[in-house]
Amino acid sequence: ESYIGFVTRFLFGMGIGFQFPIVVLLLVKLGFLTTEQLAHYRRHVVVLSLVIGAVMTTPEVFTQVAMAIPLYLLYEVSIAISRYWDWKRRRAEAAAAHR
Repeated sequence: ESYIGFVTRFLFGMGIGFQFPIVVLLLVKLGFLTTEQLAHYRRHVVVLSLVIGAVMTTPEVFTQVAMAIPLYLLYEVSIAISRYWDWKRRRAEAAAAHR
């Protein structure tokens, strides 16, 4: 019973965590967040990832960190994608200005 509870919470937490970059990228695309803001709040996301890992898993540190690391890496991927979008937008604007 405790194993099923752990697996259920872990899978639920990871499922929610994998939606986090989609929400972040949506907010960037809509203009509510900028790449600079995402980079500025990295430290906060590290702490938030560790807290989510602690809440969604057992009190064992290994599983908490095993959940926090992918969450943070996904945040970094979100930053990279938003930088790419920003670069692409600036390039398109520069090309339009030269026409």
